[in-house]
Amino acid sequence: MEVNIDAFGGVKIGSDSGFEMVAVRRVEGSGDSGRTNGWTDGIPPLVATTKVSRIDQDVHRLPALHPPPFLRYAVDVSVNEHPFVALARDAIRYYLATGEFLDSPTEPGDPPSSGVFVSLHDGAPPGQIEGRLRGCIGSVRPRNDSLRNEIVRLAVAAATSDPRFAPLQPGEVDDLDVTVYLLADPEPIDSLDDLDPSRYGVIVDGPGGRTGLLLPAIPGISEAVEQVDIARRKASISPSDPIRLSRFEATIIK
Repeated sequence: MEVNIDAFGGVKIGSDSGFEMVAVRRVEGSGDSGRTNGWTDGIPPLVATTKVSRIDQDVHRLPALHPPPFLRYAVDVSVNEHPFVALARDAIRYYLATGEFLDSPTEPGDPPSSGVFVSLHDGAPPGQIEGRLRGCIGSVRPRNDSLRNEIVRLAVAAATSDPRFAPLQPGEVDDLDVTVYLLADPEPIDSLDDLDPSRYGVIVDGPGGRTGLLLPAIPGISEAVEQVDIARRKASISPSDPIRLSRFEATIIK
C-alpha cells in the first residue's frame, strides 16, 4: 500500500466506504531541522488515526481558511491531550474549516455512549482557576450509539450554537481550555442533604417542563443550596415553584 506524508504530518493510509483514513504523526520542529528520532523509512512514529468524511478536498489539504503553519501547530497540540479532549478540539477545528462533522468510530476500550457535556473556556489568567466561559452544551442522554460521535456533536454545538456567546472563530480554538464531562445516569433525591457539589451535578425539574442543570465540581460553588439556586435560575424556576431534584456523577476529562 502506498503511504504519502503530507505537509502537515498527516499520512494517508487508505480509504474505505467513502471515508479517508488519516494517521496523525508527531513532527518535532519543521523543515530540514526537524528531528527524526524513531522514524522508519522516513515516516514519523504513529501517534493516532482518525476517520473523516470525504469532502471535495482531501482532509490533509483543507481549505485555505487554515494555512499550513496553523494546521501543523494544531496537530502538535492535540497529540498531547487526553484522546477525548483532543477529539473535541479537532472536531471544532474540522467543522469550522469544512462545515462537516468529524466521523470518529468507536475504538476498542471506549466506554459505552452516555450523556456528555463539553465546556470551552479561555485560558485562565494568572491567579485564577479558569478563564472566561466561551460555550457549554450537553445532553443528559446520548443521541448517538458512539461516545466519540456524541463528543463530536456536542463539541461543535458548544463552539457554534451556545446562545449566550458568539460562535468561535478558527484562530481561537488552539488556546481554549476544553473539558469533556461523561455523565452517569441521574438518580432522584429527596433533599439537599443528598447533594455534594464537589461530587454530584444537579438537575432541577420545575413546572411546565422547565429543567435546569448544573455540572459538578464548578469552581466557587461549595454549597448545595447555591447549586440548586443557580440551576433554578438557569431554567427560570422561581423560588416558590415546586421542584423535583436529581443528582448525577460525571467523569471530568481535561
